[in-house]
Amino acid sequence: MVTAIMRLRLCVNQRGTCFRSILFNLLLFCLFVLQLPAQELRISLKDSSEARPISGARVSVRYLDTEVGDTLYAAVSKADGSLVVPGGGRVSILVQSLGYHNYRDTLDLAGDITLYLRPNSILMGEVVATAQHRPQEARNSLHKVRVLDKQKLRGLAAQNLQDALRLEGGMQISQDPLLGSGLSIQGMSGENIKILIDGVPVIGRLDGNIDLGQLSLVNVERIEIVEGPLSVEFGSDALAGVVNLITADGPQTQVNASLDSYLESVGNYDVDARLGYANEYGRIVATGGRHLFDGVERQPGSRTHSWKPREQYFAGWRYATPWQQTKLRYKGDYYSDKIMNRGTPRAPYGESAFDEFYLTSRLDNSIEFRSSLDSGHGLTGTLAYSRYRREKQTYIKDLITLSEQATGPADQDTTRFSSWLIRAAYSYAQPDELLILRAGIDINLEDSEGGRIESGSQEINDYAAFGQLQYRPLPDLAIQPGLRYTYNDRYDAPLIPSLHVKYDLSRSFQVRGSYARGFRSPSLKELFLFFVDINHNIRGNPDLKAEQSHNYMLAVDFKELAATGLWQAEAQMFFNDVSDRILLLQRESDLYSYINVGEFRSIGGRIKGGWHNENLSVVLTLANTGRKFISGNAALDKYSFTPELSLSNEWESPFFGIKSTLNYKYSGQTNQFTLNDDGEVVEGHVEDYHVLDLAFARSILDETLRIQIGAKNLLDVSNISLSSGAGAGDVHSSAARSIPIAWGRSIYLNMSYSLK
Repeated sequence: MVTAIMRLRLCVNQRGTCFRSILFNLLLFCLFVLQLPAQELRISLKDSSEARPISGARVSVRYLDTEVGDTLYAAVSKADGSLVVPGGGRVSILVQSLGYHNYRDTLDLAGDITLYLRPNSILMGEVVATAQHRPQEARNSLHKVRVLDKQKLRGLAAQNLQDALRLEGGMQISQDPLLGSGLSIQGMSGENIKILIDGVPVIGRLDGNIDLGQLSLVNVERIEIVEGPLSVEFGSDALAGVVNLITADGPQTQVNASLDSYLESVGNYDVDARLGYANEYGRIVATGGRHLFDGVERQPGSRTHSWKPREQYFAGWRYATPWQQTKLRYKGDYYSDKIMNRGTPRAPYGESAFDEFYLTSRLDNSIEFRSSLDSGHGLTGTLAYSRYRREKQTYIKDLITLSEQATGPADQDTTRFSSWLIRAAYSYAQPDELLILRAGIDINLEDSEGGRIESGSQEINDYAAFGQLQYRPLPDLAIQPGLRYTYNDRYDAPLIPSLHVKYDLSRSFQVRGSYARGFRSPSLKELFLFFVDINHNIRGNPDLKAEQSHNYMLAVDFKELAATGLWQAEAQMFFNDVSDRILLLQRESDLYSYINVGEFRSIGGRIKGGWHNENLSVVLTLANTGRKFISGNAALDKYSFTPELSLSNEWESPFFGIKSTLNYKYSGQTNQFTLNDDGEVVEGHVEDYHVLDLAFARSILDETLRIQIGAKNLLDVSNISLSSGAGAGDVHSSAARSIPIAWGRSIYLNMSYSLK
């Protein structure tokens, strides 16, 4: 346009006609005017499933009707999901947003339009609920939350929590033939990890651990893991972290049913069923199943097993209201478990043997309430009752007549735990969420009965109040201090503070830092155990104090949406300082008791990187954890590090619909500290090992039938060598030469049928 005006002025100044030049420049001027936007048009972006606005989406508009070439315009959607583009006509549009399929189309843009984006299960931002004032995207949480969604669990063919976590980076699974499996996070294990189901603690610890193999995933839609203390939110036992199993409310459609079968060559036969119904009055779901494990024989033809035979039954029921603003849910679960420990034939003739049976039952019921009131106010509440029973039965079996007879009372044992949980919280969030307040009460009432409990029964009651205040002094900076006060009728509970900070350097780049105090209350067993017979003299200590810890964490997250997928990277560092650790030590010549004498420190970090798109997901994780047990022995008071490497690869063929899943984990050498016969701490070493799983899955019959064939533990790992100091052992066992890791290589077939 400027050129045309200058030429026109030059012609006038020279008093020449210049008609050809004038006509040519007028034509250029008209073409340019045609390119100018005749009006501003509004494009709104919404989620196709929830119709909520999508903010931060990148929109590229290419105008196709111009004669001088394509014109490209780019913008980002606002908080309400809208953006304004200059002009209309025929356009090619590309919309990209984290968590959604790319939207591509050619449109005749003549007025305001609304575009609906389909959520992408691979790229979508996970919604988390653990330690949140309301469910929200994980990127908005001040806590670093790791999520294992339903798709991940199906790829692992996970039947229980042990299967789900055994290949996770930064986590270690321990095995015991009779007590089941345990979990370690940040170098701490057992009683330092709180396991929840929908926010309700799982009770029934044995030797400090919750048996992960008892927690079925039949109705679990995702698992949320928060590393580091969450004692302000959940109280005791959350020093190392929290694992929260989130179950599904029920079907969105009127009727939904599924049947799942799992067969494994090692002798696993699992069947699960789920039935759901929904109408205007609510959603109902019922689940049930049976898991059977034949056991792994120590030697071919032997009646004894290194991995004990096991039979499990479970059932669950749920009801959830259909209301939007107020959610009310009742759920119940029943679980039964039988472990069989068959003994070796007795000398000299082998006509009889001692057999032990360990019977476990769980009954859990809870009512959950959540209401979103006007003007950002909210109320939540939980009332839960849990009951746990474990019974040991010992028989002498005649191997000729196959008759059984119970042995003496000393060989029989029954332990019962029951717990009431009452939790209520109020939250307030300003419309722009610059200020969020959350405060509540948390009451836990626990009692225990058993022959090895002093006086036959004991109880412990815990009353707590907690509060958190999240403040955003800057739009991208969030600071959240928290405080928990606890009164316990058995010990002096510490005051627990925490401070969490999150800063968004950009939409793709986030930094989190935190300091948190953690504590673990002494258990009823540690306070009131009374186990005295010809071989044992172990007693609890009612004067125990709570274990306390200081935790420091720093995490950096990066997610960048590219044209064809998502890049992901994260780094995390932690440090734990635990004091007043409760240890079982020898106090007199034949008396063992629990004492607050231990100190422990752990330090480490994890680096994770991945690439995800609609067909491919590759994640590589490197972790290193150092532990130091403070014993006064200079040779032992040093950090021992355990490196880990894990790889997860999921690929779905775009032509045949076959999805392949490969999971690999390397666990480096681990130092293990035990007590020798003189009560001294000695150091042992668990050798390194590798685990590799491979699976292929395909859905057929309009995706109602899913078939998965796979192999677990392809490298055939079973027992790992354990070298330890002379005389190492504890009051329960002597030093072992190996520890169980897995039962060796196996293949499996998993079939799932869904009726929708």
